[in-house]
Amino acid sequence: MKLHVKIGLVLFLAGFTGILSLLSMPFASVAFPQEVLAAYSETTLRLLSTINPLILLIAAVVVGTILYPKVPALSAPSLEKMLSPAPASWQKVLTQQFKSGLVGGVVAGAAIIVVEAFFKQLLPMEFSELSARNSPNLVVRLLYGGITEEVMLRFGMMTLLAWVLIKLTHKASPIALWPAIVLASLLFAAAHLPLAFALVPEASSLLILYILLGNSVAGIIYGWLYWKKGLEAAIIAHMVTHLIIIGASALV
Repeated sequence: MKLHVKIGLVLFLAGFTGILSLLSMPFASVAFPQEVLAAYSETTLRLLSTINPLILLIAAVVVGTILYPKVPALSAPSLEKMLSPAPASWQKVLTQQFKSGLVGGVVAGAAIIVVEAFFKQLLPMEFSELSARNSPNLVVRLLYGGITEEVMLRFGMMTLLAWVLIKLTHKASPIALWPAIVLASLLFAAAHLPLAFALVPEASSLLILYILLGNSVAGIIYGWLYWKKGLEAAIIAHMVTHLIIIGASALV
């Protein structure tokens, strides 16, 4: 089996674990119309809610696996060493990635805290209250946020965008990589808008700006880490970001 296929399979299994973690969250009835709640049981709706992320994960892994060898600027160095026919010493590489991910996660967490603090008094009260009540637990933040979202957005989406832009520019340069980083982050941020509109039907431009900015600023850091340090560093940084945010919330 080719190395990039092995990497894709490992990332799918890791991402699927994150999807299963969604089942540990309290049931978010606010996300479903009343007629749907009346027609289906909570268990059925919980299971159905995992279908969309599963489809996205499969698509991301397939795209990432196919294009990974064609975008040498992006890598998963620790996995490459672990899964190679003659496994090399991967511990040193992972240690270096952990250090980079730790720093990146702290910076991303601080950036999100600053954005939230700036917008806190400007957001609709119902949005803040509903968001707090439906906040993911620690397991979901680490497994789904830290792993599944990074597989979807960095290994899948960013790899695809980088491949397209490299084809257009004929070079794996910052001119190709930076737009891929920013676009992947903005697409992730835009995916949060439907839920925001469900919580606040009359969403203001300020609320939309907050959602786009708050959910993309960290993604840009993760994208840079994927480019410069490897996918594992981006995953570690995403996990650290959640720990920083949780820690900061506990201190408030």
